[in-house]
Amino acid sequence: MLRLNRIERELGADGIVLVHEVLVLGLTMEQVGQRRGLRGQRWKDYFARRFQECLDRLALIYGFASARGAAP
Repeated sequence: MLRLNRIERELGADGIVLVHEVLVLGLTMEQVGQRRGLRGQRWKDYFARRFQECLDRLALIYGFASARGAAP
């Protein structure tokens, strides 16, 4: 439960929804944008970058990656 609370804080409400839409519902970035009424390449690129940020953050939280620039 503590880890889930941390994930919610780290990703934010929109990040959690984005991760759910892509990983659970299997939506594309175009479909994610359409659900929000946002169309175009710039929005697809934005959601792709945001999704990558969320995945990077999850990898840190779950111990699959280390922070960039951290001493070995």
